[in-house]
Formats: sequence, structure tokens, C-alpha cells
Amino acid sequence: MKKYKNRNEFEHAIFAVYAESYDCNIEKCMQPGTVLIPDKRYADSNFIIMWYAGKAAFIEVDPALSDKVQQLIAAKSDTKVFQPSDFITAWGDKVEIDHEGNIYYLYPDDFKPFIPTEPFTVRFMSEKDKPYMDAMYAECTEKDIDEAYVEIDHTLVCGCFQGEKLVSAASMYYTRQGEIFSDLGVITHPDFRGNGLGKGAVSKICEWLLVHDKIAQYRSSVTILGSNGIAKSLGFTHYYKQFTLKIND
Repeated sequence: MKKYKNRNEFEHAIFAVYAESYDCNIEKCMQPGTVLIPDKRYADSNFIIMWYAGKAAFIEVDPALSDKVQQLIAAKSDTKVFQPSDFITAWGDKVEIDHEGNIYYLYPDDFKPFIPTEPFTVRFMSEKDKPYMDAMYAECTEKDIDEAYVEIDHTLVCGCFQGEKLVSAASMYYTRQGEIFSDLGVITHPDFRGNGLGKGAVSKICEWLLVHDKIAQYRSSVTILGSNGIAKSLGFTHYYKQFTLKIND
């Protein structure tokens, strides 16, 4: 397990991943300002994706919006850190906040592992376990499934079982550069929520990540209180908000 001298060194490692991902100097994260990144992944989407790292904002945009957003940024101070309200002020009701999420990171020394008690067991899953996942998803709403984004083919998947019944699952996949950031998601069968089962699945993945020197990143919609509670109870620290804006013509 990687040992950081202190939280500053840990946060520096987080900023380094953002800097590499956006092909910029790490000092960009240390100074207030807004960095624009036209991103072909969002072509024809009218999306603006707002991330924060250190003191800076990093804004990924549909390339068709890049000139318009650049003009808005250029009209402000170089040290202006853009928020959704800046776009709403400029463009009014054309701006829709499509998603507002919390971003958490796990400092290794803060980790509080959790194992569910009997009759529940936790184990890693593979694609041969897809029937279990399909059976649980049949009991969940489409919104639950979309927001959790837990897929059997992700890099690492862990399930909490009651006998042969999958009652909760967590997964992670690598984000950004270098397979350092791992993005976690979790979903629990509606009849088994509130029992710490999702927490148990996420905990087992966190153990693996820390042993393999990865940075555990946990994202959750601000409206899903249970999911945010899992992050806090395992020792994650809230760092930033993340926003997706839809620009309606």
C-alpha cells in the first residue's frame, strides 16, 4: 500500500492526474482560473462538463460550444473560477443543470473497512456472474441503474450475496490517465437497502485499490443520500462538486 507523507502529498498526486489528463502543468491546479477543453467525446451533445481540482476549474465542452465558452471566459478575470451560475447569468434559461455530483477521494489512512454480517457474503465477480446481475437489475428502476453505472464488464466488480441471490454490487473502472484514478459506483436491490450491503461491496473494492496503489475516487449525485453516506462512512473526504450543463438552443 502506498504511503503518503501527508495529505498535501496525497492531494498533489490527485492534481498530477488531472494535469496529465488535460496535458497541462500541475501549477494550473494550484492557481485560480478556468481551463477550457474542447472534447470530441461530447460532439453534438451541447454539454458542458465542469470539473474542479485544487483551485482551478476544468471545463470540457462540446467542440461546437468552444468559441462561445471561450468568449465568456475571456471576458472575465484570468483568476475567475467558473461556476454553473456564471453560465446561467450569461445565457439564462438556455442553461439546464443536467447533473450535480459530489466527488470524494479516499486518503489511505482514513479508510474504515466494513464487512457485512451473516447471512451476507461479499466476493469479487466476473462476467460469468452476469445472470446474477441481470436478476438484480430486473428489480431496480432504470434511473437506479443509470445513476449507479455498475456493469459486470467493468475493471473490478464486487457483489454482496444472500445465498445465491445478488443483493448489492459495486464496480470500478479507471478514469483519466495512467490507470491511477478509479471511479466507483454501487447499486443495491430495493428490498435490501439500508443494511450496509452496498458499503460492504464498496469496501472490498477499496481494499484492493489501496493495496495496488490506486487513488479511489467516488462520485455520487447530490440527491442520492445513501450513496453519499457510503462514501463518508468508509472514510472518503468530499473534495469537489462536478456539474454537467446542457445548453438548449
